[in-house]
Amino acid sequence: MANQSEPVTNLQSELLGQNREEGCLPTALFVFFLIWVGVISFAALLGMWLLENLLFEGSLGLPDVRGWVGFGYLFLVGLPLIVLVWLKGRFQSFYRVLGSVVGIGLLMLPARWLFLTDFQTAAVIVLASLGIGIWVISKLLSQSTDKYGLSGVQSSFHLSILGLIIGLSWLPYALWGALGSPVDVILGVAVGGLLGWLMALLLDLYVSLYRSAHPFNHSPSLFLKILLLVSAGVILANSIPLVGYQFSLTIPLILSAPAIVAISTILENASSDLRRRAVAVFGGAAVSLPLIFIDGDELMLVITSSAGELMGYALRMAFSHGLILLVTGIAGLIFLGRLKNSVIGRWILIPAGMVWVIGLAVYLMFGQPGFYGEQFFVIFRQQVDFTRQPLPANPIERRIFVYQTLVSHAERTQADIQNQLERLNIGYRSYYLVNAMEVNGGPLVKLWLMSHPAVERVLPSPHLRPLSQPLPSARGSIEEVQPNQDWNLKMIRVPEVWSEFGVRGAGIVIGLADSGAEWEHPQLKGQYRGKNGSHDYNWLDVWYGSPSPTDTSGHGTHTLGSILGKNVGVAPEAQWIGCVNLARNLGNPAVYLECWQFLFAPYPQRGNPFRDGRPELGAQIINNSWGCPEVEGCDPAVFLPAVRALKTAGVFLVVSAGNSGYAGCGSVDAPPAIYEDVLTVGAVNRNGDLAGFSSLGPVLVDGSQRLKAEILAPGEEILSSYPNSTYELASGTSMAGPHVAGVVALMWSANPALIGQVDLTREIIFETAQTYQGILPECVETLSRPAQGIGYGIIDAYLAVKRAKEVR
Repeated sequence: MANQSEPVTNLQSELLGQNREEGCLPTALFVFFLIWVGVISFAALLGMWLLENLLFEGSLGLPDVRGWVGFGYLFLVGLPLIVLVWLKGRFQSFYRVLGSVVGIGLLMLPARWLFLTDFQTAAVIVLASLGIGIWVISKLLSQSTDKYGLSGVQSSFHLSILGLIIGLSWLPYALWGALGSPVDVILGVAVGGLLGWLMALLLDLYVSLYRSAHPFNHSPSLFLKILLLVSAGVILANSIPLVGYQFSLTIPLILSAPAIVAISTILENASSDLRRRAVAVFGGAAVSLPLIFIDGDELMLVITSSAGELMGYALRMAFSHGLILLVTGIAGLIFLGRLKNSVIGRWILIPAGMVWVIGLAVYLMFGQPGFYGEQFFVIFRQQVDFTRQPLPANPIERRIFVYQTLVSHAERTQADIQNQLERLNIGYRSYYLVNAMEVNGGPLVKLWLMSHPAVERVLPSPHLRPLSQPLPSARGSIEEVQPNQDWNLKMIRVPEVWSEFGVRGAGIVIGLADSGAEWEHPQLKGQYRGKNGSHDYNWLDVWYGSPSPTDTSGHGTHTLGSILGKNVGVAPEAQWIGCVNLARNLGNPAVYLECWQFLFAPYPQRGNPFRDGRPELGAQIINNSWGCPEVEGCDPAVFLPAVRALKTAGVFLVVSAGNSGYAGCGSVDAPPAIYEDVLTVGAVNRNGDLAGFSSLGPVLVDGSQRLKAEILAPGEEILSSYPNSTYELASGTSMAGPHVAGVVALMWSANPALIGQVDLTREIIFETAQTYQGILPECVETLSRPAQGIGYGIIDAYLAVKRAKEVR
C-alpha cells in the first residue's frame, strides 16, 4: 500500500512541535547544535583551505597537521552528538543520522596523512569509507519495520527531468573546465556517485527512524529533511580529504539539498530503489562535475592567484552550477504537487536530449576536450659518470663531447623500454641530461615501470590542465626608468666595472629558464640573439609552443632585465636565448629538464634534442630563478646528474636560494638550489641586510648539511623590465640570482680564458665578495666566512672582474 505524502508544515510548527509537553529545551538545543555545526564547519573550511595553501606554497615550512585538524573538526562536531543522540524527542533521529555522517568522516581521516597531492590514493580511501558507510546504512534500512515507498511505480518523466537538469549543470563545466586523466575521471565519478547514493540513504534512514519514533507523524517535514541534508553536506565537505576541493564540494552538497528532497518526495510512492537511484544520480552528478572538471591542486593560490587563472573560471562554474541547483530545488518544492501527479508524456526527452547535444558541442568546439595529467618521470639506474673520462681542453669541444656522450648513453639504455612503450602505444618523451623519460600512463603503467630492472625510481610529473582562454599579459606599474633607482647595481659596484674596465658582457650568451621574456622590450631586444627574426636555436616554449619569445607573468622578463637590460642590467652587452619552463606557476621535472637541454644544446623549435642539438650554440651561463619542490614531483636527487653534466661541460648554473627564509635554517630544501655544483644566491635589501624571505642553509633534505647560500646579491625592490614595455619593482631571491649571473658574464667577458672554468670562477667570486655586515638571522651565530644563509658575503662585481682579468 502506498504511503501518503506528508503536508508541508511551516517552520514555526516544526520547530515548536505538536507536542507541547516536550517544552522548548529540545528546540533550543537543536537550534544551538545547528549554529554550532555551522560555525565550526565554516571555521574548519577556511582553516583547512588556508593550511593546504600554506603547505602547498611551502615558504613557511609548516608541519603537515591536516590529519589533526580534520580530527579536531570531527571531534568538535561529534562531541555534542554523544549526548544528543540519547535525547528522546522529535530531533533524535536527526542527531543519529548526523552521527553516522561523523563516523564516515572518521573513516576518511587516514587520507589526511597522505602527501598533499596524492589525489588518487586519497580518493580510494574516500571510496572505501563511503562504501562502508553505505553498507552499514543499507543494513539498518533493511532491518527497518517501516517500509518507505514500495509500490513499484516507475517514472520515466521524472528521470527525464533529471537528465535535463544534469545536462544544464554540466554546461559551465564543458565550457570552462578540463578533464583530468581517465583514472582521475573514474575516481571522481565514483566518489560523486557514492556520495549521491549516501545522501539518498541518509534521507531514507532519517525518514525511517523518524517514522519509527513518531508513528502518528507520517514523516518529517520538508524543512527538516533539507536541514538534515545541508548539515550532512557541510560535514561531508569538511571531512572529504581531497586537497583544494573544499568550496567546490560544499556548494553542490548544500545547494542540491532542496532538489534532492523534492525528488525524493515526488518519487516517494515509487520503489525505494528507483527513488534512491534518482537521488543518487542527481546528487552524484552535482558532486562529480567539480571533481572531474577541476583539479584541486590548481586552486592553490600560489598557482591561481593571478589574472586569468583557474580560480576565476572555478568561481564562474560554481556560481552557474549553484544557481541551477538552487533554482531547480526551489522550483521542485513550489510545484511539488503538480510534479507528483504529472502525466506529461515522453516529449520531455526531446529538450533533455537537446541540452546534452548542445553541451557536447560546447565541450568539443569551445571547451578543452580530452584527458589531461597522469604522467610520470622515469629515472634510469645508469647515469653517465664523467669523473672517470678524459675531457677535451677546448671549451667548445668539451661541450660537444658531453652532449654526444649523454645522448648515446640515453639511447642505448632506454631502447628496451622505448620499444615496449611503442608496442603498447603509450606516449613518452626521452631526456639525456638526466637519463630519464616522461611517460603517459596510469597506475598499472607506473607499477610496470617500477618493476623494470633498468629503472631506478618513478616520480610524478604533474601537468596543469589547459585554461579556457590564454592568460593575459602582465603589465608593470612603472612606465619609464627613473633616475637613482639603480641602487642594486651600485651596491655590487657594477658601474665601476663599466667605467674603469669598459666591460659590459660582450661575447657571452646567457640562458634564461623562466616564464619567458618579452623580446621586443626596449631593454632586451638588442641583446636577443634571434633579434633578426630567426628564433630557431634561440627560443623554445615548452608549454605553449609560441614561435617567438613571450611572457605573460612578467617573472622572466624581470629576471632577464636584471642580468642584461640595457639600462637596468648588470651585463647589458651580453646576448640571451630563452626557454619557457614555468609559464604558469607549477612545473615538473620534465619541463625544467627540457629547458636545460635546449639551453645547453639548442635545436630548432620543431627539432629533436637528441638529433638536432648544437652545443656550440648553447648558453655559457644559465640563470635559474626557480626551484622544484615535492609538490611539483621532484625529489632531492632528481637533477643531480644534470647539474654534474652541465658543470663538466663548463656551463655555469646560477640558482636562487628560495623564499622560505621565515622557516629558519634548513629552508634551502628544493633542487636545484641544494646542489654543490650550482652557485646558490640569497637576497639582501638596500641596507645590506639579509632579506627575511631569503632561504637559509644548511641543506637537510639530502643529509649533506651543505652550506647554502654561498653568495648574496640585491633582491628587494629591484627595478627591472616587465611585459608591455613597462617596468616593475619586485622582490625575491629570484631577483638576486640574476645579479650574480650578470657578474659571471662580466668576468668571462673580461677574460675569455675563464669561460667554462666553473670552479675557478666560483673561487674568485667567493674571495672577492664584500663581507656581510648586516643583521644576522636568529639561527646564524657568527659572521665568519662562510656562514649559513650568508655564504661568503655580498658579491662584488668590480673586485671579481679585476681578479678575473688577472687569470692567465
